[in-house]
This record gives sequence, C-alpha cells and structure tokens, in this order.
Amino acid sequence: MKITYHAFLSIALVLAVISCKDYTKSRPAADNNWSDVETEIREYPGYELVWNDEFDVSGAPDKAKWGYE
Repeated sequence: MKITYHAFLSIALVLAVISCKDYTKSRPAADNNWSDVETEIREYPGYELVWNDEFDVSGAPDKAKWGYE
C-alpha cells in the first residue's frame, strides 16, 4: 500500500513541476515587423463598412476613439 501511495505522490509531484515550467522562454522573441499583416479592407456583397480603425501605429490607441466603460 505504501508503494502505491509513494508512486502516486511521485507522479503528482512530477506533473506539478512540469506544469509550472515557463515555456515562453524557450520560444524566440516576437518580431514586431507587421509588414506581413494584411492591411487591405475586404468588401463583402450586401455589407457596407461604416467605421474602421487600424492599430498599425506604435503607442496606445487614440483616446478620442477608445476608452474604458
């Protein structure tokens, strides 16, 4: 009975340690080159674009258009 308890405890400990690992450090840093992002506004039959705002500038969004509720 003690062997089963220790085996379960060991497996639980290993799983807990593995789940806490930060996998983002092993990935390469994100490239902030947005040149490959599609900037063309698509048109769809039967729909009309009434408002659009692009977030392709550095810094915070325009405070005149965006805020908190």
